Amino acid sequence: MIDDLKAEINQKIPPEDVENIIGKGIVQKEFLINEKTKKIPVAGCKVNVGKFDKSLRFRLVRGGRSIFDGESISLRNHKVR
Repeated sequence: MIDDLKAEINQKIPPEDVENIIGKGIVQKEFLINEKTKKIPVAGCKVNVGKFDKSLRFRLVRGGRSIFDGESISLRNHKVR
């Protein structure tokens, strides 16, 4: 009976979303680029911990608030001298 009650309660509780933080970075500079007739916002970031991967979703957080949550269109690597 206890197992049945636990199963019933678990069905009614929504599953928790679990986030795995793979990397963290700091936005160094924000700028706009021209892509055909549109201006697209670009963030120049420096990875501090872990890595960034184009295939994964990411979240941009500023001041504890989530500003953007989505996917990257492209990643480019430029060495800083």
